[in-house]
Amino acid sequence: MNRYLNIFLLLVFFTSCYYGPTPARGCVDIVVADTCYAGDELRLQIKSRRESHGDVYIFIDDSRGIEMVNIKMGKDTLLKRQFKNSGIVKIQSFVNSTLCSVKQIYISPLHAARPLSVYLGPKSIKTGGEDSTMMTIIPMDTFGNLLPDTTRVGFSIIHPDKAGTSGKDRLYGGIAAVDISGGTISGKGFAMATVGAVASREMDFLEVSGDPIDFRIKASVHSTFADGRQTFKIFSDRLVDKYGNILPEGSIVYFNCYEGNDSIRTITGYTIGGIATIYLQNPVRTGVFKVNAVTATGAESNTVVLVFNTPKFEY
Repeated sequence: MNRYLNIFLLLVFFTSCYYGPTPARGCVDIVVADTCYAGDELRLQIKSRRESHGDVYIFIDDSRGIEMVNIKMGKDTLLKRQFKNSGIVKIQSFVNSTLCSVKQIYISPLHAARPLSVYLGPKSIKTGGEDSTMMTIIPMDTFGNLLPDTTRVGFSIIHPDKAGTSGKDRLYGGIAAVDISGGTISGKGFAMATVGAVASREMDFLEVSGDPIDFRIKASVHSTFADGRQTFKIFSDRLVDKYGNILPEGSIVYFNCYEGNDSIRTITGYTIGGIATIYLQNPVRTGVFKVNAVTATGAESNTVVLVFNTPKFEY
């Protein structure tokens, strides 16, 4: 037992000879402000309270990594640093391997810088509150730091019917989000945001008509002979939603054609100015020919009934 105790005491003795006396905790002070703004010069005063045979190390830990600075014991040292990233900077002083002091500094972001980062998507929504888009506001300072959650964000929205909406919100996690619902009139709307004196560019979004209501179709003036040669057209009324907004150009309408032999053909029509049109050829068989139409969202038309007779030829 005495042999192990002697070995331990020898290790302590040789360690003390190599490193010198162990300094007391707090023998090196770090004098620095508790907060500063990103990009400002930060002055760190390192003060040694007494002489020592050891080495003094200053560790500066920020978002970029850890910097180690070796200074002489017993001499006051001034370090100047600039931190561009907001957040916590941790500064520690060591003498040999003994921690002496710890300081934490909060680096605050600057005010919002231009251009203000604002995103809008999707770019088109349906009228009538059936759909919505979102404006996302991410204000940052000159160095790309997110602003604190206490920051107030203003927004302004103008709908196609000229009705305006404005308000304020707070950042959450550096981001503010504003829902934009469709009004009752289709057309182009505008949205923008402000943070302090910084304003975003004006962004536009499109309010398109909602789902169409039921509609009517008609047949053009045509020959009633089943000769398989002459043509006629079937066309719809102007397709609108419940607010009277015309459907966008190119909206699809399916025309179902029922011929006398119980066969069914579906022909796709596309709206131009809200009206969908298809062109058909007179059947080769006599009898009743029926046409109705539907949209992808379930709006239906009436049924047009046409009668084709045996053609008459004069010799």
